[in-house]
Amino acid sequence: MTSLVSTPIIVFILSLAAGAVLYAVGGRISPPSKGSKGKSSPYACGEDLPPIKTSLSVKLFNYAALFLVLDVISIMLALSMGVSTSAVPMVGMLAVTYIIIVLLSISLLLRGV
Repeated sequence: MTSLVSTPIIVFILSLAAGAVLYAVGGRISPPSKGSKGKSSPYACGEDLPPIKTSLSVKLFNYAALFLVLDVISIMLALSMGVSTSAVPMVGMLAVTYIIIVLLSISLLLRGV
């Protein structure tokens, strides 16, 4: 019988906690960065360039919505192949949660939020 510490969820949570601790300790012991105007200005081939505002195409959002729909279909197909939700109840819960998140994001995307 496996112990509680070796379950994948506990290992994932412990690794996240270890990463957060390392990130916090690194932020405390690292020297502060010195901000300068040159670091934030655009530069190419020895010439200073004025900042240019670019518009985002709507086609990108159409591709994102299509990707989300196909992603949900692939997850549903992958989870329906031989995995019993009664044997592993966490799989069913994760699948339903994932599908709800994707459907909410699609509805927000189509609504224009």
